[in-house]
Amino acid sequence: MSVTKRELLAYPMALIEDRYSGTYSGGRWLAIAKADQFDPDWAEYSARVNAMMMDGPASDDSGAMNFWDNPPEWIAAGETPEAAIEALIDRLSSAINSR
Repeated sequence: MSVTKRELLAYPMALIEDRYSGTYSGGRWLAIAKADQFDPDWAEYSARVNAMMMDGPASDDSGAMNFWDNPPEWIAAGETPEAAIEALIDRLSSAINSR
């Protein structure tokens, strides 16, 4: 498998199943860009992927609903792992192009 330049925007990436099967996120799978990076908005966790598995989209119903009202640009959802990755790369590309 080769990686495109667009995909490099997200690496290293994590894919996890959505705790709520897309009820709040709109997709059964979540793709997280730069998953190993520390994020100051989630300072109690060592990396973005840890935060997303313990809080945010994985928290209780109201927490997950609130998270998906305005998610960070580094996470996206899709019905399949491939769709989640594509949605994430599109989000990252759009964010870069709008700066």
